[in-house]
Amino acid sequence: MDSIFQAGRCWAISLPAGMEMSTHNVITCAMYLHLWRLLGSREFSRLSKNNLSFPSFSGKWPCHRNAPRETESVPPELVNVYQGSVYRCPELGIAWRTGGQARRHSGAVIGAWNPRSISLSSWKNAALEHALRKQLSAKWSPTTVWGGMNGWWEKHFWIEGILFPQATRIADQFGQNAFLYLDGYQVTLYVAAGKGIYLPVLR
Repeated sequence: MDSIFQAGRCWAISLPAGMEMSTHNVITCAMYLHLWRLLGSREFSRLSKNNLSFPSFSGKWPCHRNAPRETESVPPELVNVYQGSVYRCPELGIAWRTGGQARRHSGAVIGAWNPRSISLSSWKNAALEHALRKQLSAKWSPTTVWGGMNGWWEKHFWIEGILFPQATRIADQFGQNAFLYLDGYQVTLYVAAGKGIYLPVLR
């Protein structure tokens, strides 16, 4: 048995027979465990049957943060920007960062501006923002969040109580490269890695 430590918690895992101990394999197993915990066994089994897989890493690992940062569709430099951003919710008086504490909040931070990080005009972004707010308001009470760094900011919404599969579908629907999910304990960045699939960037 080997252990993965994250945010003060320990996950005990057994590597499958024939899988050698390596940083890549351990983190891959940790990702599966993380998704299983968020999705539940039934939803995770359904995704697994639909060829849920993690991207292949080249073996070049970052010198810090202990996690792979390359995905199938999002350039590493963009992932760096997402990781370095701060997400401020004025109404709640809270600022979240990837890998930080969720402070007992459970939900997601999702935006609609600039799908796939392609810059759009202000009126197009406003139209997407309106559509997202309207859709979210049918089930939840979205709260404005501003995310960004170094003078660059984009509008997002905090959705308290949204489940992970619901957040994934909405982020994918609005073409977002990434979103934040809070599980009550930790703030995790999820990055697009294929149609309808978002993988955690562990810190």
